[in-house]
Amino acid sequence: MGTVNIKPKKQIPFTKISIKFVCDSSVERPNANLSFETWHRLLDLEMPMEEAVLLANKVLQANETYTVPFYFVLPNGLGTEACSHNIIWQETRQLHSHLPPSITGWEGDAMIPRGVRVDYGVIAQVWDSANPEYAKMEAKETVQFLPGHVEHPPLKIPTANRTFKFASTKQLKSSVFCRSSGEVTLYTDQPTAIILDSSGKGIHPTTITTSLRLKLSDPKTSLPQTCNVSAKIESETWSQDEPMQQLPHIVNARDCYNGSETLVKKAEVGLSWEKNSPKQTDSVVTETAETFSSHIEIPITSFASDKKMFLPTFYSCLIARTYQLHLTINVASTTLKLVLPVQLTMEEQKGDVQPDAEDIGLPESSARCSSSLPSYIESERRHSQPEQ
Repeated sequence: MGTVNIKPKKQIPFTKISIKFVCDSSVERPNANLSFETWHRLLDLEMPMEEAVLLANKVLQANETYTVPFYFVLPNGLGTEACSHNIIWQETRQLHSHLPPSITGWEGDAMIPRGVRVDYGVIAQVWDSANPEYAKMEAKETVQFLPGHVEHPPLKIPTANRTFKFASTKQLKSSVFCRSSGEVTLYTDQPTAIILDSSGKGIHPTTITTSLRLKLSDPKTSLPQTCNVSAKIESETWSQDEPMQQLPHIVNARDCYNGSETLVKKAEVGLSWEKNSPKQTDSVVTETAETFSSHIEIPITSFASDKKMFLPTFYSCLIARTYQLHLTINVASTTLKLVLPVQLTMEEQKGDVQPDAEDIGLPESSARCSSSLPSYIESERRHSQPEQ
């Protein structure tokens, strides 16, 4: 919601005034003295203009101020025209249909590499049919946008994937030279989404549940009563100059920019063990070693600092942001580690929340009309010096 203020320096005949709300994504790749940029328009909404606003004589007078109000209601998702490229997994198209967040322009460090952008903005233009390819006046106001609460279904992870680790098993030894007294296994499933607050710098408290299975070959071995737990979250920003056909973190794509933040640091958690019944086959016991199980509740309450801005998980054609949850548990002098995919999503918004937009003034210009959806445009931009 906002207004466009039009004040021409000279008399301007026109045939059309357009006000659009757009979302553009771009990936720039430097190469010596040249930069190659791939640009894609994800969203292009044009507000219908009332006849009363357009003036009967279709002439803007010099030094007169014309005010045009605008209001946009964003869709819940992108249309099929925004993602028209080939895909390998059908889930990819569905995830590409969600609105991505703005990824630059935030107060905190959003952990985004240079040359990668997703921008929202309002574009106002004055057109003349005598030169339909160029706007006689144009202005753009950038808008910071975070999407609403969206929870993705659990990821379908191929067995060949080596990035994620849902279970870890190690032998129990009091020292390197001692004989094993058993083995301990840490395991869990994909965690539920972590919910960000509206600032992107805090989270709603949640709990990650993991399990320990202890298999003792020596009955004299005592059960550990506590363990130490650490957790950190790692951000992954993926970018390509060609549309992504699969989910990048599932296929170990290239061009990933990483950042991380501590969630839990060496917290002591008590253990409560339950003895498991031995496995039986045809009434014959097949396992002689005693096995015990314990659940570990890991509280996740906040990030270690408020200097970083955490964007919600998103997938778009050229850019994606994903997260990994790293869990480290030390039990009985043994260290076990898990690497889990985890989604970050925004908290539920109350009411009809619209991005804030200030008044937009239109200077005179000769801006070329933007391309229609869909578009994957590679442009070459020359620089006097290579990027440092």
